[in-house]
Amino acid sequence: YSTEILRANNQLRGRFESQHHLKPFKVKKTSERIRYKTFLTMLDAALPFSTKSGLASEDLMKRVYVFSKGNMRLIRRLINKAAKFALLENAPCISLMHFARAAPKVSRDACESFNPFDVDIKQLKIIEPSDDVGWENYLAAKGD
Repeated sequence: YSTEILRANNQLRGRFESQHHLKPFKVKKTSERIRYKTFLTMLDAALPFSTKSGLASEDLMKRVYVFSKGNMRLIRRLINKAAKFALLENAPCISLMHFARAAPKVSRDACESFNPFDVDIKQLKIIEPSDDVGWENYLAAKGD
């Protein structure tokens, strides 16, 4: 939406010359999955724990993706909240239990029907966001 606001206001556009749109991660293609895995690997390495949390493991990659639908802001908020829980317990890393506690606090919507960190991995289905994700309200209003 912010790009539409900037397009409509020349004064604001001049203040935000450098704009970047972060699209959600996708994972269907191998190259996209590698990009997502690399992101989680680097994030795991940056965490302040003595042991890696295994963010790039197949299990956690899938759970985090089902929760976030690839949205980087949700991923960041989830890991931040789970890390806080782990740090408060002096845990060596973020565990599945920390993610399970953090998920509904970060997004009740993402845990509405189930918490992806509380169910068997076989129950989880990856659904990639559409290319128009985030524009649903704008596109619907434009059609009126």
